[in-house]
Amino acid sequence: MRRGSVHTVCAVLYASACIFGHRAAAQNTAVDSLPQQRFVRLGFERIVNTFSWDGSARYEFGGPSWRSSIADRSQRTLQRSDRDHVKDEHSFRLDVSVDAMRGIESFGRFSSYLFTDNRSPGLNDLSNYKAQGGLSWKPFSELTVAPFIGYGFENQQGVLDQGPSWGGSVLVRGLRFGDSFASGEVYASGEDFSPRTQQEYRLSGDLSSVFAESARNTGNIGVRRTHRDFYLPLSDSISVHPMESRTEFSIFLNDRLEYAISRGIMLAAAVDASQRSIGKRQAGTVQSTAPGFNTDIEEFRLNGSAALRLRFDGTSADMRLDVNERNEYHSLERPSEISDITYARQVRLEEQKNNTISQTQIAASISQRLGINDTLSLAASAVKLVYNTPSLSNHDDRDELFLLAAGRWSHRFSPWLLASLGIDAQLRHTVFVSGERSANNTWNRVLRLSPEVEYRIGSHFVSRNRGEVTANYTIYDFESLIPSLRSFSLRQVSFSDSSSLRLGITSALSFELFARSYEQGEFRWAAFTVRPLVRVDEYACVLALVHDTESGVVSAGFRVFRQIRYRYRGLELGEEARLIHYGPLFRAMIQLTNRTSIHADGWYQVMSALGTAAKATPNLSMRLVWNL
Repeated sequence: MRRGSVHTVCAVLYASACIFGHRAAAQNTAVDSLPQQRFVRLGFERIVNTFSWDGSARYEFGGPSWRSSIADRSQRTLQRSDRDHVKDEHSFRLDVSVDAMRGIESFGRFSSYLFTDNRSPGLNDLSNYKAQGGLSWKPFSELTVAPFIGYGFENQQGVLDQGPSWGGSVLVRGLRFGDSFASGEVYASGEDFSPRTQQEYRLSGDLSSVFAESARNTGNIGVRRTHRDFYLPLSDSISVHPMESRTEFSIFLNDRLEYAISRGIMLAAAVDASQRSIGKRQAGTVQSTAPGFNTDIEEFRLNGSAALRLRFDGTSADMRLDVNERNEYHSLERPSEISDITYARQVRLEEQKNNTISQTQIAASISQRLGINDTLSLAASAVKLVYNTPSLSNHDDRDELFLLAAGRWSHRFSPWLLASLGIDAQLRHTVFVSGERSANNTWNRVLRLSPEVEYRIGSHFVSRNRGEVTANYTIYDFESLIPSLRSFSLRQVSFSDSSSLRLGITSALSFELFARSYEQGEFRWAAFTVRPLVRVDEYACVLALVHDTESGVVSAGFRVFRQIRYRYRGLELGEEARLIHYGPLFRAMIQLTNRTSIHADGWYQVMSALGTAAKATPNLSMRLVWNL
């Protein structure tokens, strides 16, 4: 069946499900008093050889006893190359609801989704059409029951399936028991696209309680089960699409307690746990050279946290403890036609995926105002991570320790001058348990010093400047035992400036500058000496004129980026590569009417590298927003 015929059939089914709703709606012409969304958005973007189009629209309308909405979105991405890559995605949805009688509302919906990708090896051609209708019954304000039925068509890998769909939900909200509020939901849905089926079932409940106006506890528990069938791509040796079924079952619970110990002191604690099971089953043609295995995945997560927050005059402090653990276990079933060697190899591969991760983090920060002009901020944290794999053929077991300490002092010299100085240190130690990978055990140390200055002259000129000096050292634990290992360093100095000069009521001159120089080299921690290898100098400069009025903002300017790469040959430093990007840029946001605006961002880039011809590339991004 052609896609156009499918679309027509679904539209007829949708109209049939809502026929009495349309009759009732025809008698009402007044506009609904509820807020409505009516807009059209069109966008285009070109970045080098990638072209993107994006269009979306939504229109909501209705009367005193009926509501309707139409939503549509189309996206296309084109990458120009030897073999053009084109990806298209389109979605459409139409909803109508009518107040049939007191406490009962009828609704209907029609939706479609199309997806194509000429490079994706998996589901690269998919289309889906659904028409559904049902009732929403509200016997009292806290309870809503909404069953629905429908019919749909779905095309996967060139195979068109169709069949009925059904579902419904029972929603409870706002139930009150003393100082506690409860809510819950029961939901079920299914689609029978023979031979494929889609199913989803979920059950969840929430309970929130307030104790003596100083403590609040919120808990949530839920269960969810989903089942999906997918067609797998055809291979050269088979003519019947194999199919994969994925069934997932999960149960979760979480609880959070907030307690105000006193004014300015707050304690919060939370815990959550979840168990998830995923089963993958394959049906259809099985190839002996690439057999399909039925696999199962079990995942368990447990997270806990506690935080203490203090707020007093001039003082702000936070302390936090987090503990997280995750266990993941993979297993598979053995097909009868698989040989012992093939099965044993696959078992080893699955066992290598089994892992356990535990992580503990402690963090604290404090900000203290010192007088009326000074502020001192301090922060520190420590993270311990343990990653274990039970398989003897997996050598990725490791322990990691990460420490961070930072401080910043700020001083206001005058109403126009604010300066600050920050310093931070990071330390990370990675230790692989297995001897096969212990050569990768490293210490990473990072030291950073960053002064900042903000200067203002009235309301006409503002300049923000930041400097940074960074030293990054990575040292191998067994460098002295393994000659091939070479510790390395990265040392960098950078400066940035962002300034704006107001030329009038509606115009301003904007200037941005970024410059940095960094050097990479071999490092000896014991002697604390560096043999430099590579040095890179680069800067970027943007000068723009900005015009800002009630009807929009328009800016035009020029951008330059330059990078020079040097390499050390002994003690001599020689230029190795030079790269320059420059060109004009333009940005605009124009408000055509109260409901319509245009957004544009474009730049013309000329790229020039040492020894190569210059190459010019236009880049453009445009978006039209029309609020109906």
